[in-house]
Amino acid sequence: MRKTVVCILLLTLLLCGCQPNKSQSQVAIQDLGIPTMEQYSDDLISRCPWDMVVWNNKLYVGAGDYGANTGPVDCMAYDLQTAAWENSGTVLEESIARFCVVNNTLTIPGIDSTMDGHVLGEYYFLQEGKWQLNRTLPGGIHCFDLVEYNQQLFAGLGVTQGEYPVAVSADGGETFNQVPFYKDGQPLQTTKDAIRVYDLVVLNNTLYAFYISENNEPNKENDFECCVYQYQDNRFVYQSTWNPYLQSVGLTQMPFASKAVFQNQLYIATGYLYQATDSLNGFQQVMLEGQPITADLVVQEDGLYILNNQPKTDGTFDVSVWRTNNGEDFEQVLYFNYKTPALSFTINGETYFIGIGNPSLQHQTNGTILAVTLS
Repeated sequence: MRKTVVCILLLTLLLCGCQPNKSQSQVAIQDLGIPTMEQYSDDLISRCPWDMVVWNNKLYVGAGDYGANTGPVDCMAYDLQTAAWENSGTVLEESIARFCVVNNTLTIPGIDSTMDGHVLGEYYFLQEGKWQLNRTLPGGIHCFDLVEYNQQLFAGLGVTQGEYPVAVSADGGETFNQVPFYKDGQPLQTTKDAIRVYDLVVLNNTLYAFYISENNEPNKENDFECCVYQYQDNRFVYQSTWNPYLQSVGLTQMPFASKAVFQNQLYIATGYLYQATDSLNGFQQVMLEGQPITADLVVQEDGLYILNNQPKTDGTFDVSVWRTNNGEDFEQVLYFNYKTPALSFTINGETYFIGIGNPSLQHQTNGTILAVTLS
């Protein structure tokens, strides 16, 4: 199914913003190969590692393309003990775009089903190393996000007209009900072509939904809208409208390439790095040295880690990871030059697993997974 593209700028437009040359960090780089090469031998975009996570000594990697409909997708996993790739299971989706951890369980939201019928949406949960299907989401044509809040499971959805784009379960996912949205004291009228919540955020013990709606059919006024709704009294209540919307670079299949809550602040990566206000009524851009393209965010106990790309005039990219422990001072942790940009990363002890890919180009290095350590 055709995806909604929000404020996308071509990656190549940023090639003019290159920072000065600097010496390569002292890093050791191990090429773990392209785990999706066999599945996507001719489709190099679908190899892109949209998200990665280490779980129970295995590195899980996303892939696919839900705009071009290239599923089902084999979820490839790298066993850290045997140093070998394996297929942890096939998910019946056009793409694996995100991993979520809810109730101490690793899950994959069902972004766009390859199964017939869209009466119920789905997600997958990892059980004994294999992916299990849970198809219980009412109206969930798309499932974009999963969050646990107040001992309940919330799913951010893409739904049709007249429905609400968040469903909640109080029984561990066995059954879900859509949560009503209210604006100006009245039930929200969901009448546009695309009605979606790509992102749910728990901030300062409060649950928020980023509601996006627009018309995307011919001969209709677009009328794009991005609002923040706060969960209270078993409903989502309108809080604010973000206008203008965040600038974005085409690094991902969803509006936000990554999001992270660190020290009670929400950070958003869209190719640019933003910090939201405490009440999520607005945002400000975080300016890093050289204004790199920010692709992914990871929170560890010692800080917020930021994956950046700096385009070079020779067509390569300076890939770097930065860290902050206070949200104000940022230091570069590692740096190296590579043929294509980095899309995603995760950290396991002293190892930085970095997924390489350029969604704008059918590049031979797309899908490469690197294990980077400081030497």
